[in-house]
Amino acid sequence: MSTPATGPDYFTPSLFTKRVVYTIVIGTVAIIAPFLLWPALVVRLFGSNDYLPRAFCYLRRPALVWTHVTADALIAVACLAISVTLAYLVYKARRDIPFHWIFLAFGLFIIACGGTHFMEVITVWQPVYVLSAAVKIFTALASLVTAVVLPSTFPPSWLWCRERKRQSK
Repeated sequence: MSTPATGPDYFTPSLFTKRVVYTIVIGTVAIIAPFLLWPALVVRLFGSNDYLPRAFCYLRRPALVWTHVTADALIAVACLAISVTLAYLVYKARRDIPFHWIFLAFGLFIIACGGTHFMEVITVWQPVYVLSAAVKIFTALASLVTAVVLPSTFPPSWLWCRERKRQSK
């Protein structure tokens, strides 16, 4: 005999989920379309030597610069999207999720990590190393706080093997 579900079913796709997918696809096309419609822009951006503050670090190779810029930008956007998703989850299901502040701590940690990647993109062209260091210090503090707070959410018998040994006796 099963009991009926008492809350919303978070595992079935909803209209909101479809809208998110459509938004991501449309956003990606909107970002890529100018490069497809204006090929001279691709040559101007990817063939540019305007990355002089860190040119030596990248061996003065535009392909290496753009590999790092693209990877760091994608990581930063993904971190922001993950954090927004966690915040939305906590907002919508805060009564159903115990320890919802853990999700917020992870969201802050992920935003901070994304911020360091975003700063790497900026420092390719603008040498704002002091601001980059400040963002990295913030990321380190957010990481430490999350790492210290996370074990406090486990019950005293958090090792499942100890619990299983006790139950088997």
